[in-house]
This record gives sequence, C-alpha cells and structure tokens, in this order.
Amino acid sequence: MTKTRYYQAVQDPRPAIDWCAMLTQLAFGLALSLVAARCMLLETIRDPFEIRVNSTAIPSGPGADTSLIFDLLCCLPAILVLLRRSLDKTYTLRWNWSLVLILPLAFWMSASVRWADDKFADVISTANFLSALALLWAMSQIVRSWMRLRIVAAVAYGLLLVFLVRGFYYKFVEMPMLLEQQNKLLVQQGFDPSSFAGIQFARKINELMGFNSSANSFAGLLILLMTIGIGVAIQRIKDRDDPGWAVALAISAPLAIWLLIYTHSKAALVMPVLVIALLAILWKWHSPIARQSKRGFWIGFSILILAIAAVIGHGLYHHGLPTDSLNFRWRYWSAAWKMFLRHPIRGFGWENFGPNYVRDRLPVASEEIRDPHNFLVRFFVELGAIGGIFAIAWLTRLWWDLTRPVTPPATIQTPNPTPKYGETLFLGAIALTAIVINIATSLDFEQSTAYITLEMIKRSLYFCALIIGCLVVGLRTLEKPQIDQRPAPWILYGILVGAGVFLIHNLIEFSLFEPGPCCLFCILIGAALGIRLGNPPVRKPHISRSAIAALAATGAIWISALIWIAIPTARAESAAELGDDQLRGGYYQAAAEEYGYAYQLQPLNADYAYRAGRALHFSIGPPVPLSDAHQLDHAVRLKKEIIAWYSIAISKDPALLAAYHLRAIFWLQMDDPDAMIADFNKVMELNPNDVSLRLEYAHDLEMFHLRSQAKKQFQLALAYNDQLDPAEPKRLSQAQVDTINKEIDSLPD
Repeated sequence: MTKTRYYQAVQDPRPAIDWCAMLTQLAFGLALSLVAARCMLLETIRDPFEIRVNSTAIPSGPGADTSLIFDLLCCLPAILVLLRRSLDKTYTLRWNWSLVLILPLAFWMSASVRWADDKFADVISTANFLSALALLWAMSQIVRSWMRLRIVAAVAYGLLLVFLVRGFYYKFVEMPMLLEQQNKLLVQQGFDPSSFAGIQFARKINELMGFNSSANSFAGLLILLMTIGIGVAIQRIKDRDDPGWAVALAISAPLAIWLLIYTHSKAALVMPVLVIALLAILWKWHSPIARQSKRGFWIGFSILILAIAAVIGHGLYHHGLPTDSLNFRWRYWSAAWKMFLRHPIRGFGWENFGPNYVRDRLPVASEEIRDPHNFLVRFFVELGAIGGIFAIAWLTRLWWDLTRPVTPPATIQTPNPTPKYGETLFLGAIALTAIVINIATSLDFEQSTAYITLEMIKRSLYFCALIIGCLVVGLRTLEKPQIDQRPAPWILYGILVGAGVFLIHNLIEFSLFEPGPCCLFCILIGAALGIRLGNPPVRKPHISRSAIAALAATGAIWISALIWIAIPTARAESAAELGDDQLRGGYYQAAAEEYGYAYQLQPLNADYAYRAGRALHFSIGPPVPLSDAHQLDHAVRLKKEIIAWYSIAISKDPALLAAYHLRAIFWLQMDDPDAMIADFNKVMELNPNDVSLRLEYAHDLEMFHLRSQAKKQFQLALAYNDQLDPAEPKRLSQAQVDTINKEIDSLPD
C-alpha cells in the first residue's frame, strides 16, 4: 500500500457501507412509505356508481389495478428481508407460532377463489390482506431496536396529523361548497334528487369520511393513531423530557376527539373512554401486570368472550340490541348466521359477503351492505368454519405473543456509526416518498389544471403534517436532531392498546379490511411483535438454504402475480375507463368494444361483460320495419350480442343480480314473457325483500296480461313494505300504498 493510500485508510472516518444491512433498512423505509401513502387514499375494486349517458366524468380514484400494484410493492420488504438472510451469514430470522399460523389462513383465503361467485373481488381483496400479512412478517423481522419502534410510532403520529388536516379541511372548506352545489352535482351524475340513489349520494356529502369509505372507519383510525400519540406523550413524561414535547403531542388528542364528534360515530366516542381506562390501568399497575402476564391474558380473553356472549344473549332474548346503530348490526349478523348455515365449511369466498347477503337479509333491513360489520363474522361467513378457526387461532396466538413480558435491549450497537442528521433525513425521506407515491397513485392527471393544482396543495399540507408528526415523535431534542434510541415501553403500550381497541371497534365496523388501514394495523402489530421477540440467539454464521428456497419461491410467486394478474388487470382497467368515456358520450358500440376487450384481458371480472351488454342494451332503438333487411339483420345481431354478454356475466358470477335484472328488462323489450319471468324469478330469489323490484316485476307481468301473477307480486311487495321501519326512506308512502291496493283490487285472483 502506498503512503498516500495508507494515510487515507487511517484518517478517513467514513465507515464502510454494510450493503446487507442496507437491504433491511430499505425494506423498513419502503414499508412505512407505502403504508403511509396507502392510508391517504381510498381504493375501490369497482366504481360504486354505474356510468350514465351524458353524465359528467369525475376524477377517477385508485382502482383494482392500483390496489394490486400496491400489494406487490408491499410484499417487497419481506422479499428484501429474505434476500439479506440469503446473503448475510450473521443475520438470523426470528419465528414464533403467531407467524407460523399466518400460513394456513393465507392458504385457505387464497383457495377460496375456486368456489367464490365473484372471483375478481376475491382475488383483489385476498391480495390486499396477504400483502398486509407480508408487511406484518417483515416488520417482525426488521424492528429489533427501540429506535425503529419509535420511527414506526413517528409515522403513525404523522398520519394522525394528516387525518386531522384532511378532516377539518373537508368539514370547514369542502363540505360547505359541495352542499351549495349539491343539486348541480346530482344532475351531472344523472341522479333524481328525490330518488333513493340521489338521497344516498347527498348523504355522503354530509359524512366526514376522511380517506375511508365510511365515517365510522375514519373514526376508528383516528382512535388508533390518537392512542399511539398519547403513548408517546406519556413516554416523554416518563423520560423527563422538556414538557413542551408532551404538550405538543397531547394537544392532538382533543383535536382528534373534536373531529370524532363530527363523524357522528357513537361507538367511536365511547372508544376514547376505553383507551383512557386501559392506559390508566397500565400506568398504575403495569409492573404487577407484567409479572402476572399469563393470568392477565386469560382474564382479558375471558372478559372478551363473556362480553361477546352477553351481546349475543341480549340479541337473542330481545330480538335486537339497544340503540338503532347496534340494532342495525344485529340484523346484519342475524342474516350472516343464515348465510353461514348455507355454506358452513368453506364459506362463500373472500369478499363475497355482499352479493349473497341480500338473499338472507331480514325484511326489516333495507341496506345492501358489503360487509357484516364484524371481522369475526366475516371470517366465518366468507371462509367457513375452517377459515374462521384459522383466524381465531392466529389472532389468539398473536395476542399471546404480544403480551409476553419480554424486554428488548435498550439499543442495538452497530459497528458503523450513523452519520450526523442521517436518521432525521431518513424520516424526511419516508414522508417525501409517501407523498410522491400518493400523488402518483391517487391523482387523475387528465382533469383540469385547477383540480390538479388544488390537489397538489392538499398533498403539500399532508407532507407538512406528516413530517412534523414524524419529527415530534422521533427526535430526542432540537439541539441534537437525531432519532431517540432510549427504551420506550409506553410507545409499545400505546401501540398495543390502540391496536386492541381498533379490533374491538371492528367488532361493529369493517375498517380492518380496507387496504390502507389493514396495512397500517399489520405494520404496527409487526413492529410490536418484533420488539417483543428481542434478539435471536447467537449461532454460527452460515448461509441459510431454507431462506434461499423461500426467497426463490416467493420471488417466483411475486413475478407470476405481476405477469398473470397485475398487468392484465391494469390493461383491462385502462380499457374499461375508455369504455366509460365512450358510454358517457353516447357511443354505445365503441363502449361495448372497450368493455369486451377488458373482459378478454381479465376474464375473472364478470363486471366487464355485464358493462358490455349494458352499453349495447342502451343502443336499442324503436322496432325496425320488416322491409328494411339490412337494419333487421343488424338488430338481430345486436340482440344476440347483448344476450351473449349478459349470459357470460352470469356464468362468471352467478350472484350478479344486476345482470339478471337487465336481461329480464331486455326480454320484456323483446316481448318474450317466459324468458322475462325466468330471469325476474332469479332476481327475486337473489333479493326477495326488495320492494321496488317486486313492484317492477308486478308491472311487467301486467304488461303481458299475467294479472294473477302480477297481483301476487303486488301483495308480496306490500307485505315486505310493512316490515320496513317507518322512518326507512325506501318505505312506500301511504299514497303509494293506496294506489297499489286499488291496483290489487282490480286484478283477478
């Protein structure tokens, strides 16, 4: 070695880069960025509103294709962890039974696509849940120090500030403007303001939903993140830090409760009381609880079982629960029990509750829900007894492991010191990456410049809130802006209490199964599990063949999912969006061609075939004169094509009620009573309690002079109408009832 090179080697203070350690650091930052980005948008499998001719195009949000890309990206941290274990002889993976029990649940959920009616929804929702479980496993391996747990809590608290910004901005800025333009928006979307659909659309404007599909889901996330913030504030007090830190953290709690009031979620207003009670118990008796952790676990488990049994017993005895909101849920669960009995072993398939619920719902329940509002009920109904048992076994063992009195080391000593400000920049990089990903996946860049500018301003506000929250939690002092590495048991307690209350909230809600909240819940639980597991035992350095095999298998599955599911779905969604644009413009044939191409790309989605048939259905004009042979031939081919698309949709998804309904209307137009009756009878079988469909069927039967059958349907419609709540918007008015009774009197028996 030359003298110059020797001098540089001795004097250069820069450490050598540990590339293997960089893999897990990258996995850690990527996981947090992806989850933060995902929590700031609403993913949907399908557009909740059907496209109408001459309606105004609204900004499109993340759909099934975006959701799948997110899922694949969320699996990368786990792959990076496996890659490090395959390359690094000293890096050891950790395991426990809660991680092992993920596998049978994941396998059974994936297998359910074989018997699900709506296979496309099953695939997308299964991918969402499995990617969240992959994040849980990755975080359990990566989080091995208090510093990393603090970073997880920092991102969670940053999200709380983002949610506060989003909630108050909508409440005081966007909502008043939307209410002023409400009638205009309804007309643009083709809704009659007095119709049920128009009323529901208007109600959504008044709901404070944040980035979620319901106000209750938004409220549940606020409570989860607020609890973590309280845990961090208590930790600052315990560490005797400057009181300003605790005050800055604690002030978010009253703001969150203020926002909770605007969500009008009664359950969410009760949950903060439970949070305070649990934290107070831990404050006073955390040492005895730690010493008697096994007894404490079984006491808590017994209290939960007794509470569930008490709710079920009350519902069975009184045929309902106190308060309207709980009574609604009792109706959902009563129908879910009937559904479970129809397929008790394997269930209906993941994400297939909604299409099958209307068949078994109680006559008094008019809502057409897609989730039973109870995560345990959903596991049992959609995955049967097998999947439900797998889920309970996994959750029970998970909480057993999370409540073990394992104390991790205060810090992890690394051979290479972290560069000054490097950890702080790492937090900034997480926040910036999250916002960039969110912009790329949630903004519709085909909209006007004004829309894009306004949305970019919002994202700037979200970035400021996210980075402020990260720094308030992560930094030890302002004088030395580095990540705090001190032990933080109260942050751990805050995560555990928040996650536990979130699960309790999901006994009457469904936010756990929305992609963003599900991923957030899993990284929090994974981080808590990681810090509980501590460091693995020291072993002789070696390359793990099992890790290499797992990496190869996981990589093959990941690439296969990208090629055979994600890319075709992305292309199909793009074609379907073009079809939507054509349909809005009244170009029916062009729209049908785009929908048909989308179906060819992704044949699992029966909705594409249904939309193709619907678009062609709109193009049917007045009867063609028999003398015009060319037009007559075109009309015959058009009718065959419409029937073909509806039939394809029904064969792919036997529970697709809308396809049966429109095909019945088509047979009515074609003057074919037998085919119309067959399809309408199927509609009534799938949705027997719907009063409006009964009345429509009755009127159609009258058109074919089938008066006795029409009378029966009118009578059934009134019978189901009488069972609806008097305040139900779908209930017929007295004037409508009188008109129908006169119609019944005029019909023969």
